[in-house]
Amino acid sequence: VVDGALTISVPFDTPVALPGARDVQVLGDRLHLLADTPTDTATLAAALASVGATLHTSRLVAPTMENVFMFLQKSASDTP
Repeated sequence: VVDGALTISVPFDTPVALPGARDVQVLGDRLHLLADTPTDTATLAAALASVGATLHTSRLVAPTMENVFMFLQKSASDTP
């Protein structure tokens, strides 16, 4: 518990079924989800609930250069 707020940790090896999801990045106290198309809040909340996490808020944002760089770095390292 930090400042009266409960922090939930989901192991990264826990699969979360979210069609179209390409990558998730942890940025501070937030998760940035990179997906093929925007995901509605109800679908995202249900996917997180399936692994015991709760969605408090969400918003659609354009990918930053850092998001793109991190995705490309990860993609390059995943290629044999």
